Amino acid sequence: MIAPLIILPFIKPLVEFPHTLFFIVGWSSTVWLVVTFLTKPTDEKTLISFYERIHPGGVLWKPISDKLPHVKSDNGYTQLFIDWVAGCVLVIFTLFGFGKIILGEQGTGFQFLFIAGCAGYVIYWHLSNMGWEKVVQ
Repeated sequence: MIAPLIILPFIKPLVEFPHTLFFIVGWSSTVWLVVTFLTKPTDEKTLISFYERIHPGGVLWKPISDKLPHVKSDNGYTQLFIDWVAGCVLVIFTLFGFGKIILGEQGTGFQFLFIAGCAGYVIYWHLSNMGWEKVVQ
């Protein structure tokens, strides 16, 4: 969180916004990667406690999940990723659709809203197939 504040005074006189973001993101990513690899990993007891409460899925949790066979891991990440993309499409195309309609481009606006509606239907269909009881948990 401090990394951008360190680099900004150096790049601000040389680079204009929004191009400063490329340097800030690159610098911040480098800093958090270096800090991640130079600091001590989280102890196994904390990871086990986290896994028992949250039960995340995925291949990278395998060393912990193997030690806790009684905990069922979450799955369905492909479906969740599709829903995430559909949610992004839903929000963006809804905003731009109404914006186009307000600015007088009704044809394009309604096309955007149709795309947003399709994205919303994808999410609704996935959640319905998953079961609304599970979604509420």
